[in-house]
Amino acid sequence: MKRVTFVAVLGAVALALALIGLGGEGREAQAAPAAATTVQVELKEFSITANPASVPAGDVQFVASNTGTMDHEMVIIKTDLAPDAIPVVDNKASEDAPGVQVVDEIAEFEAGTQQTKTVNLEAGNYVLICNIPGHYQSGMRVAFTVTGAAATATPSPAPGTTSVQVDLKEFSVTANPSTVPAGEVQFVVSNTRHHGARAGDRQDRPGSGRHTSGRQQGK
Repeated sequence: MKRVTFVAVLGAVALALALIGLGGEGREAQAAPAAATTVQVELKEFSITANPASVPAGDVQFVASNTGTMDHEMVIIKTDLAPDAIPVVDNKASEDAPGVQVVDEIAEFEAGTQQTKTVNLEAGNYVLICNIPGHYQSGMRVAFTVTGAAATATPSPAPGTTSVQVDLKEFSVTANPSTVPAGEVQFVVSNTRHHGARAGDRQDRPGSGRHTSGRQQGK
């Protein structure tokens, strides 16, 4: 099997990245969008459970199952109040009370059915409730926490693509691994230098071509 060794090639990579930094200042590295976090919610007479009860900020998919014997709903409230401390007005939790922000909801749905909703949530404290008259006071409320956003994952290389981690700093370039099979190569480049372009910049670049023997020899 043909193999490619990165010696002079790394110099070309460093030069290309420097030109990218000069010509595209402020351009962010592309990354795969984060997948929604799934939360299983069970509603029944008279309780709500959420699993998990804490998730990272971003898209959250609520899969709500009504395992009770009557209709229920799920209201997502952002608040620092305790789950049982929301003021009650007209036999319901007040959705207009100070410190209470209704973010979204799954409307009433029948017993034995399931509803799904995806909501983008910022970090903070939340309460999930059923606000059909009398249900909140009877115990249908649960605390829910959203933490800081999860770290963005490096895109996985396509099948058959070799991933190479490249680190650039004053004044060196390292590649791991430094030898790969011929074919598609994904360079995952981290700029750890402390001057010029922003330190910590990262570029994920799928292999830009299939290396020929001429390129391997620097011809």
